[in-house]
Amino acid sequence: RLTMFSRWRCGWRVASSVAGRAALRQVQTLARRIPLLPPGATAPTASPKAKGATVLFVPLEAGSTETPERADLAAGVPAELDFLEVPTGPLAQRLDLATRLSETGATTLLYPTGSGNNTTSLSRVLAVGLGATAADATPDNVRDAAAAAVQALRAQKITVADFYSPDCGENSEALAAELGRAVVLADYRFDGHLAEDKAPARLESAVLALTPFAGDPADENAKAVEATVRRHLAVGAGTNFARDLANRRGDACTPADMETAARALAEEFGLEFSCLQAAELEDEGLRLLLAVGAAATVPPRLVTLECNDLGGDAGTLLVVGKGVTFDTGGLNLKPTGSIEGMHMDMGGAAAVLGAARAVGELKQLSGPDGSAISKYSKVVFCVALAENAIGPLAVKPHEILRSHRGLSVSVGNTDAEGRLCLADALSWAQQRYGPDVAGVIDLATLTGACVVALGEYAAGVFANESGAVLAASLQASGRRHGEELHPLPILPGHRKEIADHDHADLCSTGPTRWGGACTAAAFLERFVDESTPWAHIDIAGPAMTSAERGVVPKGGTGFGAATITDFVLSKA
Repeated sequence: RLTMFSRWRCGWRVASSVAGRAALRQVQTLARRIPLLPPGATAPTASPKAKGATVLFVPLEAGSTETPERADLAAGVPAELDFLEVPTGPLAQRLDLATRLSETGATTLLYPTGSGNNTTSLSRVLAVGLGATAADATPDNVRDAAAAAVQALRAQKITVADFYSPDCGENSEALAAELGRAVVLADYRFDGHLAEDKAPARLESAVLALTPFAGDPADENAKAVEATVRRHLAVGAGTNFARDLANRRGDACTPADMETAARALAEEFGLEFSCLQAAELEDEGLRLLLAVGAAATVPPRLVTLECNDLGGDAGTLLVVGKGVTFDTGGLNLKPTGSIEGMHMDMGGAAAVLGAARAVGELKQLSGPDGSAISKYSKVVFCVALAENAIGPLAVKPHEILRSHRGLSVSVGNTDAEGRLCLADALSWAQQRYGPDVAGVIDLATLTGACVVALGEYAAGVFANESGAVLAASLQASGRRHGEELHPLPILPGHRKEIADHDHADLCSTGPTRWGGACTAAAFLERFVDESTPWAHIDIAGPAMTSAERGVVPKGGTGFGAATITDFVLSKA
C-alpha cells in the first residue's frame, strides 16, 4: 500500500482553483447525506477543532498509458479527480496518481490550496483506490478500501470525514450500502479501558454522501437506495454490538450481564423477552445446561428474544447461540496459552444478540404499515448462557446426564461443554415453539478442530438432510457480507462414534481427536427433529481473531451477526 501523507515532503498541494473547490462544494450540496457515526446520529456532530477530510473512492478502468480513451493516465491523474485540477506534467507523472490508485486500498492525501479552515472536510481530500478495472469494484474490495481509508484517517488524527460513494454504474447502490457498513465496522475499537492519550483516534463524525444518486430528495429511486444503506448500517451496528459483548472480559460479561444486555435490546427495539433461571431450567429438564454452569457463582440461564409480525408466511425461525461467558475447560482444565481468550467463548450468543438488534431495528424502520421484511412470520433468538468454571460442584468427566430430549449423555470431556448447552437449548426451543418451526440455526465457537481445518478465515457449516437448502442460503448470505461459511460433512462414521457408548445413549465426544468438528455436529444433530431444516455454524475460528484484517478487528469480531440478519431479511 502506497500512502502519501506529508504535505511538503511526499505529497503535493492541488492547484489553487475556485472552480475546483466550487465543483466539490456542488457535489457536497447535491449528494444525499446519511450520518454513519456516531451511532444513532441524525446529523453530523464533531468538536469545533476536529480535523476534517473528504474521502473519494476512485474506480479506475484499465490502467495503460496507451489507452486513448484514458489520456489522463498519461498525465498521471485519474479522470475522477479532474475537478480538483491536480497539476499535470512531470510532477504528476512522477507521483502517478492513476497507477498509485489502481491498487485496491491505496491511499493518497491531497491538500487543495485556499480551501479555508483546517477543520473543514474541504481542507483535505483522501483519494482511495478501488482497483485497476471496473470489475475490481466489488463489495470485498470496497470493504478493504474503506478499512484502508479509516486507517489512513486515524494515522493523521482526522476525526471528521465525508465518504463519497463511487459511481460504478448498476453496482452503485450495493457498493454505497456496503461502503457505509464497512466504515462503521472499520472504525470499531474496544478502547473503553484505555487512557485518553493512549486510545487510537476515532471518527467523531462520519457521513456517507450518495453522489451517484444526487438530485430531488423526493426521488423514489434515491429513497430506495437510502433505505438499502440504512439496512446495511443496521447490520453493521448489530455486528459492533456483538463485538462489544465478545470483547468484554468474563468478570464483566457473566450470564447475568448477558441477560441484562438482552433485556435492554428488547426494550429498545420492541422484542418480546423471556428468561429461564436456574430453578426453571431444572423444572423444564435442561440438565445439560445446568451441569455446565454448576460450579459458577453466577447461575446459568436461557434467554429468548422474539421478533414477531415480520409479515412472512414461512413460520418460525429459531436461531440459537452458545453463550459460555468464560470457559476454563472445567475439570479438563485448559492450559496456559489456551485459556486467556475464553471470555470470547460466547461469540455465538453475541452474534445471535447482534442479529436480534439488527432485525429489531429494521423492523422499526419499516414502519407501521405491516409490510413484510422477512419470509418468516417470527424469529426467535435464543441464547444458552453459562460459565464453565471449576470447583466442588463442577461436572465430572464421564458423568452421565439426562438431557431435555430424554437421551442420556456421557460427558466425554468437560471442555466439550458448548454442545451440552446447545443440545438442551435446541431441544427446548423446538418443543416450546412447536410445529410452526420452519428452520433451526445454531452458532457456536464450538471446536478447535474447526479452526485447525479452516483457520480464522471461515466458519464451518453443517446441516441435516432437511437442511441442505438452508445451509446453502446461509452461505450466500455470509458471502454478501464478507463472512465465509465452508460446508463440512456429518458422515455415518461420525454419527456412529457419538452413539457408540456402553452406558449412555450418547457420548458428547468421539473416541479420538480426529474429525472433532464433525462429531460435535453429529452430537447436536441428535437434538433436532429429522424433518426440520437445521444448520450448525461452527464459528470458532473467525469469531476471535489473532490479528486485524481489513474491517475485522483483532479479538471478538461479531462474526455471524451479518449472516443471520441477511438471511432473516432475505425473502427468497
